Amino acid sequence: SSSSSSSSSSSSAASTDPKAVVKSGYLLKKGALRKNWTNRWFVLENQTLSYFKHSSDLVPKGFIPLSGAVASPVVSGRKQTVFQVALPNSERVYFIEAPDLSERSDWINSINLAS
Repeated sequence: SSSSSSSSSSSSAASTDPKAVVKSGYLLKKGALRKNWTNRWFVLENQTLSYFKHSSDLVPKGFIPLSGAVASPVVSGRKQTVFQVALPNSERVYFIEAPDLSERSDWINSINLAS
């Protein structure tokens, strides 16, 4: 019976740990090439900001390594709730739009605490 208990514990550890998730929610992300804004489900955990096409997806479309990253608000034209995530060792800057100002500040604070 000891073998069955060890296998069950390993399978549960493989899935994302809900306690490790700092913040999650739908945000708009600006594309790197086409510059269009797409709705993505973002999950912040373990110094990583992963984004998915749908909240039910298990495999992310991509992820942003947050070690040393800096999130800050951006004022760009009509959009009042945009923030950027700048990575320390690359030219890449991610532009992300939150649904409102309080969500924007919450995401910025959470990302900067995690980085």
